[in-house]
Amino acid sequence: MNISSLKATGRIMISSALCAIAVAHAPIASAANTTEGPFTIKSVIVGGYGAHIEVTPAPAGCTADWSGTQLVVLKESPIYRELLAGVLSAQAQAKPLIVIHTPQGSGICSFGNQKEVVAIQIKS
Repeated sequence: MNISSLKATGRIMISSALCAIAVAHAPIASAANTTEGPFTIKSVIVGGYGAHIEVTPAPAGCTADWSGTQLVVLKESPIYRELLAGVLSAQAQAKPLIVIHTPQGSGICSFGNQKEVVAIQIKS
């Protein structure tokens, strides 16, 4: 084996390891996540646990709400700022939103039981 092939093999091994690390730390890798939408954003309350979002139609299973909101982006999320920016951008442009979420508590959408947003897709 020559030096060039050793370097190429090393690059492939490093690339494979980095891809494995990225997949292992993906925020939406949980089997408990649900995709719903499209939703229209009616209001956003920033405070408390994070950003609380009121959408129409109501997500499946929501039999209650907190100040009209059903979804929450937790401020402890490592991608809180990115999700909040996306939600506010979708609201400002009146764009429909697809939401990937996991239930918090009972998932009925009351305070402490809202659906926790882990990813979004802004539709055109």
